[in-house]
Amino acid sequence: MHKEGWLPLRVGEALWRITGQADEVVPVLVRAIAPFAERGGAYRAVIETVKLLAEIGADAAPAERALRAFLDTDERPVRHGTWGSVPEDDELCDAARAALLAVSAPGSATGGRAAVVATTVVGQ
Repeated sequence: MHKEGWLPLRVGEALWRITGQADEVVPVLVRAIAPFAERGGAYRAVIETVKLLAEIGADAAPAERALRAFLDTDERPVRHGTWGSVPEDDELCDAARAALLAVSAPGSATGGRAAVVATTVVGQ
């Protein structure tokens, strides 16, 4: 079973965009990022998952602990030793901050999905 990486992200994102059921999606996304919040080594799929949690908004509240862990660590939560470590760390931390703000924002539940649906309908 795929618990980390691109598959949980893409399947979870598709399910959330189609159904709007964050309660089914968020726990899967949290399980996909939590190991990286604890041990580091985060890569692009983790960053994109954190960005999706920000888009989900207040319904992503169960992710708060993992999101805070990315910011509270003494060491960069991304893979070390690559040319992109510093920019990836900055991007992940920015995404975690945005997600924490979205989680705590009043009335932000499903705001991201509604905006996507409105854009899609208007764009057609």
